[in-house]
Amino acid sequence: MRPQKCSPRADYRRQESQRTQESVSLAEKFRELKSLTVELAYFNAAGATKMSQIKCTFDPDTTKSVVRFDCYNHECVGGDFDLSEALAQAVAQRRTTGAGEMCCQGWLSKATIGEAHCHNILRYKLRVAYGKRASVGIIPAQAVDSVASNSGRSNGPERMDAPPQMDSFAKAQPDTISGRRTSGKQTDLI
Repeated sequence: MRPQKCSPRADYRRQESQRTQESVSLAEKFRELKSLTVELAYFNAAGATKMSQIKCTFDPDTTKSVVRFDCYNHECVGGDFDLSEALAQAVAQRRTTGAGEMCCQGWLSKATIGEAHCHNILRYKLRVAYGKRASVGIIPAQAVDSVASNSGRSNGPERMDAPPQMDSFAKAQPDTISGRRTSGKQTDLI
């Protein structure tokens, strides 16, 4: 097996991935958060040319509380966009929508470290829904039996100890508008 090459970009991405994975889930950090939808549009540094657009709907139980997206420039070093603070402010003020623009502060490429910043632009819209969330745990047998009897089927008591296992940051729910499945990893909309 070949050893992986270390590059400033790879090192930065590895650190950010670890920071994301070590964070708590959105559901743990924001107890009243019911759903989160993020619309992103990537623009060049001048802000005139749209390079990509994506829409993601996240499950708070499986999504980590560090909500970050890679810079569209595939050679950018030390940049990217972290929407965690924007989300925290929206939740703290119980806003259901939020929008903003961020400029990538990474380096244009590994050859320009210390000389030229990337400055690509991300324009984002957040849609946040609030509500009481069901706690995860064991469902009492009588509740399961009443649900099963209402559906006309009964397979006996069911037990749910935890939500399904998913890779945290990037799992998403089907898009409620288009019905398409989107993921927290970037999926271009055409």
